[in-house]
Parts: sequence; structure tokens; C-alpha cells
Amino acid sequence: MSLFKNLFGKSKKTEKTDPASLVNGIDLNKVYPRIKGLYDEQNPDPSPLNHMELAVSIDDAPVIKPLAKGIGICYMLDEGDRYQVIQNKRLSEDLTIDRLHEAALKNMAAAIADKTEMDGDPTNVMMLTNGGDFEATMLLADFLWSQIEPVFNDHVCVAIPTNDILFIAAKNNPEARESLRLAVRHYFENRETEGLIVHFYFRRRLIA
Repeated sequence: MSLFKNLFGKSKKTEKTDPASLVNGIDLNKVYPRIKGLYDEQNPDPSPLNHMELAVSIDDAPVIKPLAKGIGICYMLDEGDRYQVIQNKRLSEDLTIDRLHEAALKNMAAAIADKTEMDGDPTNVMMLTNGGDFEATMLLADFLWSQIEPVFNDHVCVAIPTNDILFIAAKNNPEARESLRLAVRHYFENRETEGLIVHFYFRRRLIA
């Protein structure tokens, strides 16, 4: 079985920047979420190159909103030719994490609306794709999952081993969950895999 293309119809065209959206020099219309791995001794960073990063102050560290075991949400500013991480020092009474989060989800919803596809077999594992930009962060799109769960006739488990991969399997299908686990392990055992996030898989539920 394959594909759900254009699940949500055509997205609206991006409008010109509204001066009211500028807060602390950040255009909230250009903020997007990214899923980031959160690592500790029990859940070490899977990317060896990251071990060489220098420690930074709290102010210079990325804004992080914890999401689940081993993962959190950071926020990126679209600067045209690149994305820039939003740091804690940009926060204020006017620019809170909650306000960033709300804007980021709204912008992502518009960005993914006419690109999303789902491929695979609902009796096993399916993959959600969106052109390589928002696969992992589509985990946050509640409106999307309300349309996906009926495909499986079940609650779902999800895995985001890398930035550009989102796997889905039915929660109450043990064979599918095992396929999901093996698929994730494949990416973590492949030394050439880039953008690793987390080796866990999660039961997807409504995220407030």
C-alpha cells in the first residue's frame, strides 16, 4: 500500500512580513520547530562528532522545550539561505518559549500542508515524508495524526531515528513494532547515518 499525498489540501501562500510579528528582532512568521536529541549517561549522544562541541553558557544555548524521553524541541529562524538556532538570550517577557512554540507549529503546519506523503503497509511499518525538511517535527502536528490513526485502526507508535525519517506502526501489532525496532537499529548501526536523534520509539499521543 502506498501514499497519502496532499493530505491537507493546498497551503496558503506566504504573506509579507507583518511588523506586528517582529519580537526582539525575531520574525515569528519565520520560526520553525526542530526535534533535538537530549542526551545523558543513560542515553549518550550517538554522533561522535558532537562529543567535540565546546560547552556554552545558558544564554548562548538553544531554547529547548522538553518533549519526551531523549528528545526536545528547539526553534529555528529561517534566514533565507540557512536556519539559525534561537538562543535563550533572545527570550523575554514578550518572547516566551510558549509564544515561540505556538508560532513554530503554525508555520510548520502551513509548510507541510501540500507536501506530505505516507508510504508503506499499515499492517507493518509506514513512513511519513515531506521532502526532507520536517519529517521528525511532523511528530508535533496534531491535526495530521488525527487523520493517520484511522489508517491503522489503532493507536500508533512512532520512531524518529534521524531528522528526515518518521516511521509509524500500530501500537497493538507486535510484529510491526518489532519491524519498527529493527528499522531504527539499522540506522544507528550504520556508521554513515547523519542527523541521528534517538533510538527509542514512542507511543504517539496528543501533545499540548
